[in-house]
Amino acid sequence: MLNVRPYTPALQKLAAKFDCGNSYLNQFLRSPDALDAGVGKTFVFLTENAESIVGYYNLSCGSLDEIEGDVRYKIGGTIHIGYFAIDEKFQHQLQATTPNGIHLYWGDVLLEECLSRIEAIRSQQVGVSFVTLASSEAGERLYRHHDFEDLDADITFSPSHGEDKCICLYLPLDY
Repeated sequence: MLNVRPYTPALQKLAAKFDCGNSYLNQFLRSPDALDAGVGKTFVFLTENAESIVGYYNLSCGSLDEIEGDVRYKIGGTIHIGYFAIDEKFQHQLQATTPNGIHLYWGDVLLEECLSRIEAIRSQQVGVSFVTLASSEAGERLYRHHDFEDLDADITFSPSHGEDKCICLYLPLDY
């Protein structure tokens, strides 16, 4: 069972040692925003002994909108994965191979846990139709491997600061 828990001030000292190779993602985890419920809820994946952060993600709510002319229409609620990172020490560590020969790494494992959490939130607390995220080029392959798709030309969501140069993707939950 993965040691994933909500990020709290007691875990901040571990963030100083976290390095995923992306300074923007490192800085978010070290900033007060990672603890700010108005920004989202951050979850950290800790080593078994809880001495290091393997990875983390941040979830918030939003909507997927269709654009018709100058008007945006909401087509469904979303849970947005605003930040997702694995420490470089744990990247490229094979965790399993599926019967089809697909290799699974810590990023796959944490993303599956994240998507399971989203399904639990969806079934118990907030109805949503989609998961959205804005990926760096380095992370795009991971998300596509888990069925995330490009937005259609007339579909959008509002990216956060720092996501404007990223690849906007979504995952339909009912299709």
